[in-house]
Amino acid sequence: LARSFVREAYETQSGQVLGTPSYMSPEQARGETAEVGPKSDVYSLGAILFTLLTGRHTHDLSGSHLDVLRRITEEEATPPRKFNPKMSRDLEALLLRSLESDLTKRYSSAAGLTEDIDRVTMPPPLCSHIGALSSFPRFMWAIAIPWFFSRSDGGRGDPEFCVHGVGGLW
Repeated sequence: LARSFVREAYETQSGQVLGTPSYMSPEQARGETAEVGPKSDVYSLGAILFTLLTGRHTHDLSGSHLDVLRRITEEEATPPRKFNPKMSRDLEALLLRSLESDLTKRYSSAAGLTEDIDRVTMPPPLCSHIGALSSFPRFMWAIAIPWFFSRSDGGRGDPEFCVHGVGGLW
């Protein structure tokens, strides 16, 4: 009898809210299991990216568990540029879209989010956008420069490289 009682105390109950609140979508926090799906995953990915890029969470996590769940369901995410003003507006826009409370405004899949992340973070081809090189992330130079000069053409810039740029590096 004691084993049965202990086991039941730790079993998941129907409709129970599960997950880490700081990465939980509003529909998940409300316990709307029928609404939980790929768009909920997009929200969670956006929350993870938000934390990685700002060092903060999307919502204030102070107070009780219920206070946190209420904030997630009733308040929009804090704009990430509030914590990281150097973030581009495009990156902020895609983060806020992934964290949208309204399911109809959120990315429909992680693939859509990934495409926009690529558009925002991938540099344009080298030959046609030389001026854009100054915005190329510094840590990527550590990869791109040695790769460029180790190419079989000696880094002279053959036409194939100019067409594709460095986008195929990562």
